[in-house]
Amino acid sequence: MDPTNLSCVYSTLSFIADECNRHGCTPVITFDQPLWWKARTIINNESSDSKLKRIVLHLGGFHTAMSFLGSIGHVMDSSGLRQILEKIYGENTVGHMLSGKAYAKAARAHFLVDSVLSALILSKVYNLPLSPIDNDEVNVDTDIREMHELFDKLIQSEISVDDALSRAVIDRVHGKFENERANLGNHPTGQLGRQYMDMVNVFRNLIRSERTGDWSLHLSVLAEMISYFAATGHRNYAKSVQIFIQDMVELKEKDPLICSLFEKGLFVVRRSDRFWAGLPKDLVIEQSLMRTIKSIGGLDVV
Repeated sequence: MDPTNLSCVYSTLSFIADECNRHGCTPVITFDQPLWWKARTIINNESSDSKLKRIVLHLGGFHTAMSFLGSIGHVMDSSGLRQILEKIYGENTVGHMLSGKAYAKAARAHFLVDSVLSALILSKVYNLPLSPIDNDEVNVDTDIREMHELFDKLIQSEISVDDALSRAVIDRVHGKFENERANLGNHPTGQLGRQYMDMVNVFRNLIRSERTGDWSLHLSVLAEMISYFAATGHRNYAKSVQIFIQDMVELKEKDPLICSLFEKGLFVVRRSDRFWAGLPKDLVIEQSLMRTIKSIGGLDVV
């Protein structure tokens, strides 16, 4: 059957609900946005005593991130970002990147551009040249020297991340950076650049929430994304993300056990015990399950 067919979605939900009932567990199912909306519509229209009411629907983080990358590309259309990226990537590739389809390339490209903009702001704050410099020839601010030393100690594991973040120099540099960034709002181009940096930071926090399994950060980042989805024409995601957040807030009363598991980081998939190893479930489905199904021979069913 067509996977988007409501009968197919209903049959899938019923099968999973029966299997979980047989094993005495709560079904948690991850869908991308179109199927998530259809599944939620089906469950919402079921009677209160239906077996489907126990299902917890999770909105796929990977496809949500792809849609948000498309929102960034929409905002930055005709801004010159395309021409900048075409200096590194091919013309067709850049088109896919700005639409959110070329996920990995788009993420790296946006982070690179954001780093360049941050370097430009810091160079203005501390009056530093953008070309490579020799610390002995240029009068470098004490904040920069202290940050350099702090970074070296962090890389060499002489101090912890928490210890590094607690240093006063971090707050000083961040304060000066934000003050200078606020001045960008005095010009239309500066406002666009500032908004771009804000959107990239939201995307960065979304990745951070999933890689680290931070449930509260995940929900707060999704809430920030709603206005961007609505403003860039991604209305289906704007509507679905808002309802998903409401469902997850109510989950604490509906199913405290599943909610506690999500808060422990079990809303993502981990292939190792490393801290930065969480992956969205729909990404794992695409990388592992769908790749196996589409390969020669398909799945080996025993």
